[in-house]
Amino acid sequence: MHKKLLYYFTAFSIVSTSTYSFSLEAPKTYSLQVLSSAGKINGFVQIPKGGQYGTTSKERPNFEELGINHIYYPEITLTTKWNKFSMSLHGKYETFKGKSTLKKDLISHNISIPEGSSFKTKHKYAYYGLNFYYDVFATEKWKMTSGFGINVFDFNYEFSAVNKEGNVITNKDSRKFHAGIPMIGLTTSYQFTEKSKIIFSLNSNIPMKSVKQYLDTSLLISYNLYKNNERELNLLGGIGYEKWKFRDSQKEMQNYMKHSISPVYKIGLEYKF
Repeated sequence: MHKKLLYYFTAFSIVSTSTYSFSLEAPKTYSLQVLSSAGKINGFVQIPKGGQYGTTSKERPNFEELGINHIYYPEITLTTKWNKFSMSLHGKYETFKGKSTLKKDLISHNISIPEGSSFKTKHKYAYYGLNFYYDVFATEKWKMTSGFGINVFDFNYEFSAVNKEGNVITNKDSRKFHAGIPMIGLTTSYQFTEKSKIIFSLNSNIPMKSVKQYLDTSLLISYNLYKNNERELNLLGGIGYEKWKFRDSQKEMQNYMKHSISPVYKIGLEYKF
């Protein structure tokens, strides 16, 4: 049932956007949105070597044992708009570090790290997207926009370990890769005062290949600080939620990353010109 609804929504997003008669005119407006986000993260990163059994612990290391509880990251979106049609470039850059003394033996990327070792990690989950949107419904107060696009996922996992005796087990061993993510989205806004509006956004991947789930939602309040003709500056604040699941197709042991960030607190600015 869930997959059917997702496919119907995908078709609706693509068809509604493609019905717009696009011409090579200069955009009517531009906007730049910058957000600072922070949230509580739960999850793990399972990295084998060559997809072989015995080269990774199952669903480890997890973020809790690494002392990773909250992360902070920036988001930036540049949008161009032609009447009902718009196009955006979006970037989200999640980087964080872990550090702990292992309470039980760990294998990661075919490196065995015994209990009691000092273990440090660096993680990068970056998303770069090109998206297309169409205003399917608009009144003075309400607006609904559907869209689709493609994200590029940029992943990096790096770790170092030193045993109880102070001997280096590994220094900056790493695993990195990229993946394409086809996306669909829906944004609804309601202008409840002259200066204030509420904005709900939902973006989801179309499940295929290794990216099993990528869900990114937010509920923001926008308050106008300045307006002069086409130029305006808005203060943004609200909450969000992210869920991520990646699992590749290696037969024995897979590169497998899963996490959720909830709640995500967001604050930032939007400049339209």
